[in-house]
Amino acid sequence: RTKLDWGDYTGLTRIGEVTHSCPVRFERKSAGDLYGSFTSGYKRLRKRIDQAKAEKGALYLIVEDSLTKIASGIEYSTADPRALLRRIFTVWMRHDVVPVFCVWPYEAGCYVKLFYEAWGKNLNPNWP
Repeated sequence: RTKLDWGDYTGLTRIGEVTHSCPVRFERKSAGDLYGSFTSGYKRLRKRIDQAKAEKGALYLIVEDSLTKIASGIEYSTADPRALLRRIFTVWMRHDVVPVFCVWPYEAGCYVKLFYEAWGKNLNPNWP
């Protein structure tokens, strides 16, 4: 395991003697984390977005809750859920930060795993 400068997860594959790192990284978010990142923590999120762009990478937000749950709001937040969702989708369009909403954390983990397996197989035809 290695600490990443931005994002929580990345994929690696080895072809011959060369290790390749996937340009797409996932940032894991619970509902509370997502609300925080798009309200009081937006400066920090924006810094990660800028780091991704500087490295010619892409940032995906893997949300461990459904779009329906996010749209219904969360306890302890006064943020308007519709305004928050508009901001999330605007950031997607402006900065290519793709939100992926999952019903359960397990589903989010499966999504990340399958994504990187597909990337590795596409990059390396000899992928196991």
